[in-house]
Amino acid sequence: MIKAYYSIQNKLGVLPLATLENGTPYEKLMVVDAIEAAAALMILPTLQVRVAKTETSGTNSYTRQNIDWDKLKEYLQSVVAESLAAAQPGTSTTVDSLFIATTGTSLFPDG
Repeated sequence: MIKAYYSIQNKLGVLPLATLENGTPYEKLMVVDAIEAAAALMILPTLQVRVAKTETSGTNSYTRQNIDWDKLKEYLQSVVAESLAAAQPGTSTTVDSLFIATTGTSLFPDG
């Protein structure tokens, strides 16, 4: 999370902490979303190896759906971009633009 914080700081050009302290509730939410999505992007390459297709424990078994890793990466990148644009102090963003950015994204193509 620390590395993601500094990554967002470099992209935002201001301290995200300042926005978290002095920004509007919406700007604060956007900074947090950007940091979380940046952190997810940083671990995404290793998730493909660490997330098992099937888990078995005694009598229990779990098989996950196929994940479109490229689509997940694109989605996280769009969250970072949208959040950074919305987190700029004094920027007004409507809820509709956030809604458009998050709908219609199926990360599980088989389900």
